Amino acid sequence: MKPNRLKLLLALTLFLSWISYLGFLVIQTTRGIDGKPVRLSRPQFLTSQLDLIIEPHTQDSTVVAQVTEVLYSALNDKTPKVGDIVTINNLELPETQNKFWLAPLRSTDSGKSFEIVPIPPSPGFSGRTIKIYPAFDGVLLQYKKLPKP
Repeated sequence: MKPNRLKLLLALTLFLSWISYLGFLVIQTTRGIDGKPVRLSRPQFLTSQLDLIIEPHTQDSTVVAQVTEVLYSALNDKTPKVGDIVTINNLELPETQNKFWLAPLRSTDSGKSFEIVPIPPSPGFSGRTIKIYPAFDGVLLQYKKLPKP
């Protein structure tokens, strides 16, 4: 075989390998209800006091949440238990059919009610964005990779 054909074959093999790898990454991406990729905000979880998987309910025109799992707590004895109903002051649910949500929270009055921690400001980003995340397997894998203090 001529050297030029060998180089072309090598370049073609590398190109197809790269495209295959990109396709693999697209397939493995955790997607939300709307089809967009879900990425956790690391600063939001680093500043939270309590990370819960919740199941929200509407009760007397107020959204309350039942705790289904406690992932992290810095509140010690004021940590809600699995099955407890907690009040989350700034909880606004997206219009989806998802049942379970991952919520980074902080206590507002000694562990009686909570609020979702906003994403902290950083250079070029003003912050104050409040996000909760669908509790999909891929999202929980991302969460487990986040370091907590």
